Amino acid sequence: GVPAQKQLAEQLAQQLIEMEAGLTKIEEMVQATASGGSVQFRVFYDADGTQIDLARSDIAAAAAEN
Repeated sequence: GVPAQKQLAEQLAQQLIEMEAGLTKIEEMVQATASGGSVQFRVFYDADGTQIDLARSDIAAAAAEN
């Protein structure tokens, strides 16, 4: 019914908000650690949009050092 559709829509909207926040953090980290050139990287999410994995582990290592 309509209530179930509304609940599903709210859940999807919340997931999009969380994923957007995660992408912003990744973009900031890459920009902070990449000096001079473009950096190739990929971002992966699990079903609830919280798990982030960088294909370039050196980016994460550089961010941890700074």
